[in-house]
Amino acid sequence: MSREPVDLAVVARLVVAEFSQALTSNRLRLEVAAQPTGVVGDVDAIAIALRNLIDNALKHGGPQAWVTVLVETLAIYVIDDGPGVPPETLEKLVRPFERGMTAAEGSGLGLSITNAIVRQAGGSLELRSPLLGDRGFAAILRFD
Repeated sequence: MSREPVDLAVVARLVVAEFSQALTSNRLRLEVAAQPTGVVGDVDAIAIALRNLIDNALKHGGPQAWVTVLVETLAIYVIDDGPGVPPETLEKLVRPFERGMTAAEGSGLGLSITNAIVRQAGGSLELRSPLLGDRGFAAILRFD
């Protein structure tokens, strides 16, 4: 993997634009913090990891859930208001073939692949759920 200066806001804009149907239906939105968002990493790897997280949020959050991609200094958050998962299952979700309680299609590899990619790119993946009451899920790519 190449390591070069990467503007997280630019990567997020490009990846979010790929989800045109979710953007058109207002299920997906992008917010960028005012502060600088540059890191050193592999732009393609970061884009793949972010694409996986957005795809997961749209699938597993449910058809009515909204998804926000928030870019901050050294981090990208992908947050949904779907059903969430019990906190005790979060650690398992990054293992290959592990899935939460969901009816959505998938093999249980998305978060495992994302975790491996972001680690190789010099970052980490943090999962949080529930966010409000028993709902919501956040996946955070951190580049400290």
